[in-house]
Amino acid sequence: MTPSVNERTVLLFNLIAGAVPAEGPRVPFAEIAAVLKRVQAAGQAIEIRDANEVAREDEAEFLAETQAPQVAAAAPAPGADVAVMERPVNAPAGRSNALILQDIDIHPDGTVALFFQAGDAQGTNPAFLNPTTRGIRVARPRAGESNGYSAHLIIGPPRQDGVYRAALERMPSLGRNAIISFLNRLIRKGVETDDNPARWLFVDPGRRQRSFRPKLSSTLQMSRQLGHDLQDNALTMVELIGDDVIDEFDEFDQVEPIRRRIELKVVSDRYGENAVNLLNGILGRARNLRYSRMDIKLRRTASGQVSSARLSTEMMNAAEAVYARNEIITDFNEELEQCWESIHRPTVAKIKRLVQNADLWH
Repeated sequence: MTPSVNERTVLLFNLIAGAVPAEGPRVPFAEIAAVLKRVQAAGQAIEIRDANEVAREDEAEFLAETQAPQVAAAAPAPGADVAVMERPVNAPAGRSNALILQDIDIHPDGTVALFFQAGDAQGTNPAFLNPTTRGIRVARPRAGESNGYSAHLIIGPPRQDGVYRAALERMPSLGRNAIISFLNRLIRKGVETDDNPARWLFVDPGRRQRSFRPKLSSTLQMSRQLGHDLQDNALTMVELIGDDVIDEFDEFDQVEPIRRRIELKVVSDRYGENAVNLLNGILGRARNLRYSRMDIKLRRTASGQVSSARLSTEMMNAAEAVYARNEIITDFNEELEQCWESIHRPTVAKIKRLVQNADLWH
């Protein structure tokens, strides 16, 4: 989905700082950030990904959110030790799926802001329409360019030993799995090139000296049950997405339907049981029409803050849904770019407030 110029969706999750091997020492994230900073300063925080890898990461992200994993499950990010440096298949000449850690900012209070940029080799050229002249202007990439996106990842205070609050600005080509895997590869590179290799040695329980390195994994920050959240959050919007496409265009042999979407605005805000009943009715109709998932928006009565939830249409009772927590940040003083050249301080400030808000981290 094309990013908005007015708002951003932010995914909340738990970042876990472990080690390889598992019995190795746990390194505080502040020290891990220093390793990443050194790799980034050396100009080595970049890689080129295969298009198939990008597609797998997007699919893994969707499945993780709709299947409602538990916070306690600290599974490592898939492919965390596999570096992919091949040019993407079928990409236009000169384009690549680049992933870059462009900057790291360590705040005085210990908060760490990481700034990423990504290139989408498969992305279409942006087009602009002038409805008065009916003119179309297509912005074509220059040699070596591809569609660019950027995202901020904010790492806050630890929730417990080795587990940190984390919030990621959601942008195309910059999903949680992709970034965690990328950071693990950079950490490995930083450890292997450290001028002080003794720093990465430890004595295991068998009294053998072994080398280790930090390794990151993550779990989603899950909500309370949706029925509970709807007591003091207004249901305002529902979007249905269908990947099982109905063959309504099968007579056209030049096209292949890929995805269906329909957006439903709730005419008047719904709360509590009224909201749950409405969602259950929509879920039943959505299943019959072969929509696979539902995205909803909620607005908190007290603060006006908007959050979103992604549900599978396979569930029978929306009240029992537990969903990955996404928060929406708005009220910027300027239009948001899809790819900033450097860290955008207003975005970082708003995401940092989410990380510091204890109510979101039950």
